[in-house]
Parts: sequence; C-alpha cells; structure tokens
Amino acid sequence: MNKIRVLVTYHDCLMRELLITLLRDQPDFEVLDGGTKDSEIEREVVDARADVVIMKLDHTNARPTICDNLLGRQRSIKILALAPERNTAILFWPTLVVRSASVENFPAGLLSILRSNAISPGSKPVQRVEMSPSDNLRIRLSR
Repeated sequence: MNKIRVLVTYHDCLMRELLITLLRDQPDFEVLDGGTKDSEIEREVVDARADVVIMKLDHTNARPTICDNLLGRQRSIKILALAPERNTAILFWPTLVVRSASVENFPAGLLSILRSNAISPGSKPVQRVEMSPSDNLRIRLSR
C-alpha cells in the first residue's frame, strides 16, 4: 500500500509536534517534518515528493502566499492550512478545467468560432456555443 506523504511545515513548534505525533500513529501516512520558513517549504515539497502539506492559516483565512507557487508546480498536491485557535481548516488543491463547445455548420461555424473572442486569451469561459440557422454565432458565458 502506498502511504500518503504528509509534510508538516507548521510555524508553531508545539502545534507542529502535535500534528507529527498524531499523524505518525496512522499506518497510511508517512510524516515528514518540514521547515518553518516559506523559503524552505517549496524546496522541501519537491525533495520529499509530498502529497499533502500542512501549514498555518493566517488570521484573514487568506490562501498562504506560497500556495500559488506550490499548486502551480505540483499538480497533485493538496495544502491543508490550519488555524486551530479559531477551529478553522482550509484545504487548497489545484484543478485543471477543460472546456468544450460544439461547432456546427462546417466550414462557416469553424470560421466564426476562430474569429470570435471565445478562444482568445483573457476571454470568459465558454459554456456552450450555438449556431443559429443564419450561421450567426451566439455564445453563452458561464457565470
């Protein structure tokens, strides 16, 4: 059985030790004691091939700044940010959203979709593309 590799990078020493002690008793976890500085965490995640990183959640419940770097580089990682003093935990994970649209009335539909802003950078996600009988392109945007 593959164990879940958990890297504990909690800044507070007491909380980090409690988490490590709790998780080490679980047979399906491999617990790794990480650093406490953001500058060390990114390297440790890569070196340890961690599946989950546990870190401190700040008082605003905002996503820790290091999350964006980690989630962008490690597509399978999960980040659990904890604020036990507020009984709060937030799980962050990356997703890849692939969207599709039907294109009808070839070649007019193909030419219309290529000319539209539906595929240009910065456009809103396309939920569905419909062609009217007169080959005018209508795009419904997701909200």
